[in-house]
Amino acid sequence: APRVPLLMAFADPDVEPALFADGVPTTPPPLDARVALAAAQQIVYAKSDARRPHDLALFHRIFRARAELFAPWLRAKVSERFQWMEFVRKRGG
Repeated sequence: APRVPLLMAFADPDVEPALFADGVPTTPPPLDARVALAAAQQIVYAKSDARRPHDLALFHRIFRARAELFAPWLRAKVSERFQWMEFVRKRGG
């Protein structure tokens, strides 16, 4: 049986906003959605020196390919963080 994270099972929109555009999924999300979410998390939680530039660009392309599956707030957060990381990289930081 596939593993289902407790966060998905017990997510309450009053406590934490839903990551997916359709709210909290009642079944495990499809593989492409899980891969896109993992890519988004790599961007959001990256440290400025933790990833090579092409890694972040790849994660961003993966997330963007399935961005419509995610809540607008998460799409904005990923975009803003990616832009910030690109700015830092270009400044040499």
